[in-house]
Amino acid sequence: VHYLRFGGTFGIPINQFIAFVASLAYALPLYYFTKLFAKGKHQRLVKIIPLILSSLAMTFIMVCVNFWLTEVFIRILIAGGGNIASVSKDEVLNFVSTSLNFSLPRWVENTSFLPKNFWFWFIVISYVPFNLVKTALTSTIYYVLSFRLEVVLERFRLSTEKESILLRIKNEPQNNVQTLQ
Repeated sequence: VHYLRFGGTFGIPINQFIAFVASLAYALPLYYFTKLFAKGKHQRLVKIIPLILSSLAMTFIMVCVNFWLTEVFIRILIAGGGNIASVSKDEVLNFVSTSLNFSLPRWVENTSFLPKNFWFWFIVISYVPFNLVKTALTSTIYYVLSFRLEVVLERFRLSTEKESILLRIKNEPQNNVQTLQ
């Protein structure tokens, strides 16, 4: 809907696609881990562990998605909406280092066991902190609201059960005693 109303970057819904993938990358692991830990005795812990695991899962998934999509997005910016195949990898790396003023941190250059891949570190340094902060805020809000929402959902469930019982009673055939005429 957002894309239909506002459009996308050069007519391509990249931002909407990334937002959709991020939502799924957070919600699906949260649902899975919540069901997995639902039988636990400690209610607070049962809620916190799935939130932490889904936050880490979303961060990992979004780094993987952005590893590819950021390059596509930068190619679109460089090409100005034209043919992105004409933009080379060197042009993309040059754009990142000059226009975005990114260089490898000294702690990466000075260690022997870390990879020296420029693109890898650009993606990790750009997206990991953002996604961790975003999921921490989302998880905190969810955690605070979840206890109140459970009360509302329980009331709703009880009210729908009562309604369904009343409907069943209403729709059941009555055992009327037929009088002899």
